[in-house]
Amino acid sequence: MVVLSNVRKGEGRDNEVTSILWTLWGKQADNAAEYLGKGSRVNVVGRLENNNYQDKDGGKVYGFTFTCEELDYLDSKAESDARQLREQGASQPEPTPSKAKGRKAMSA
Repeated sequence: MVVLSNVRKGEGRDNEVTSILWTLWGKQADNAAEYLGKGSRVNVVGRLENNNYQDKDGGKVYGFTFTCEELDYLDSKAESDARQLREQGASQPEPTPSKAKGRKAMSA
């Protein structure tokens, strides 16, 4: 799934985030899982389906399903690589001082 957000920024304004969950299938889903991450920019073309129904108490529940048919990647290769490095760095623990002590910086 792809989560799209709209964030308003400015003086005296609170951040407002609207998330839309898109469903992707097959190779498109595999590619999105590999290349997209938080902050990735994409253009999504798809369809919206109305999923309204009545709950067991007789109340109306409103819902939508968003299915992606076409996904255009808007980030450059450099932006994508930098984002992936940041994500990998955040998931790996920092070396302890005792392990880092023996390492020396090298210059070219």
